Amino acid sequence: MDETPHSDSGSAAPREEISRRLAHQLNNLLGGILGGADFLSRRSGSDPEVRHWASLIADAAGRASELLAPAPAISARPPEAAPPAAPGRVLLIEDDPSFAQVLSAMLGELGYEPECAATGADGLSRYIRAAGTIRLVVLDALLPDESGLRTLAALREADAGVRILLCTGLDDAALAGKDLGGCPVIKKPFRMADLARAVALALRPAPVAPPPPPLAEAARRALVVEDEPVMRNLLVRTLAETSWEVTAVCAGAEARPRFSDPFDLVLLDWNLPDASGLDLCREARAGEAGSIRHILMITAMSAAEDRERALGAGADDYLGKPFPLDLLRVRLAVAEKAIGDPGAG
Repeated sequence: MDETPHSDSGSAAPREEISRRLAHQLNNLLGGILGGADFLSRRSGSDPEVRHWASLIADAAGRASELLAPAPAISARPPEAAPPAAPGRVLLIEDDPSFAQVLSAMLGELGYEPECAATGADGLSRYIRAAGTIRLVVLDALLPDESGLRTLAALREADAGVRILLCTGLDDAALAGKDLGGCPVIKKPFRMADLARAVALALRPAPVAPPPPPLAEAARRALVVEDEPVMRNLLVRTLAETSWEVTAVCAGAEARPRFSDPFDLVLLDWNLPDASGLDLCREARAGEAGSIRHILMITAMSAAEDRERALGAGADDYLGKPFPLDLLRVRLAVAEKAIGDPGAG
């Protein structure tokens, strides 16, 4: 009897050949009831019984061949390449050889490439020569040639973006008040997990700088000329509420030198101890063209003819004392509207 066909790695027999061989084996198991090697051709013969058995054997052999036929070859996919490792060069500035060896091994376990320097000067020199290829500096706080904090400052001066992890056995009290430049600190002794967390903290992305604030609008400038302290303070305070930049004087002698300055608004008292507000108003208008844009005369003289005299002297508006605060705010709003953009001529 033939051996049962199987689909090992060396078999390349097509399914039809396996089916034929299985059919012959089934015929042999049944005592050769269908005759010789050409029995499968008898499925189309005239004998109904022969046709029946030939068809049954052929169908069973066909079904079995589907299970035994070699599986189609699957092309082997090359393994996907691992993503490239992030740059892992680390500069270790540590004067203790034993600790430097242990820490180098720990950094190596974390996938970094340590490079050692025993002094701050050597570490700074190595960092500068590396030209930006060192991803992290692990810095001992106590070094034989200088303080690790001075080395930290020198590294920051050489490269403002340097990433530093300060490694120290000092306690919090010894570090209190020290300028660490915002770099994280890991305390000796530490475990691998502690080191991994500290390194990740030191290498975290720098915070995105906030956008620059919008340019502030140019402040409107106002000159207050008022000898009464209470009234002067009221005027200054009310102007400041609406972001005016205020200069206040109490006499004509102080006001005259200011008239050449580019004030947007002058609040001018009529009755001053050393001068008349009308005369000051005329002098202000006779000065450099456009240096003062709006003059509001403020006085206890509230007759109609007084208002006309003030406007005739060059004032743009008039406010009689005493006045409610709301009315002052209205007159200032009128002045702002008349002035328009601050500083414009």
